[in-house]
Amino acid sequence: MNFRGSTRQKGVGLVEVLVVMLVASIGLLAHVRFQKTAFRETGLSAAHIVATELAVEKIDDLRSFSVLQTTTGQRAFQDIATDAGGILPAGSVTAGNQVFNRSWVVTNWYYTTSGVAPSTSVPTGSPLPSLKQVVVTLSWTDISNEIQTYSLASLIAGIDPRVAGGIYP
Repeated sequence: MNFRGSTRQKGVGLVEVLVVMLVASIGLLAHVRFQKTAFRETGLSAAHIVATELAVEKIDDLRSFSVLQTTTGQRAFQDIATDAGGILPAGSVTAGNQVFNRSWVVTNWYYTTSGVAPSTSVPTGSPLPSLKQVVVTLSWTDISNEIQTYSLASLIAGIDPRVAGGIYP
């Protein structure tokens, strides 16, 4: 019997089994990594949606003033300031299982002359501002323990709500 000349191979070699296991392991690790990233991004997207809703809710709250000048028992345009005004307070807000920190910054804008862009300079006599620019910011810690922030800006006009319906039919 001559075994040297035999070209037939029976069974699978150890090297082939190891190569298959290596390829399968790499594929499985890639799949796990993809799932982890997809889970994180889904959570981040959901948190951004909630942050948007909380920011819009605060801007609507600030817009719901009933008088221009500070008046006891009324929500006033004049009272809208950084982290002040409206019913909803600044600070911690829990939505679902996520804790957000809500704050806002207000910049007063004045029309000093007709036909000129508004300015942040307070004109003589310190009248009520014509507009208030509000930037609501929400921050939270995501599943990866990273701080995320979302900001939404809006303008609130200093128009008496009692006459606003006549101005904007």
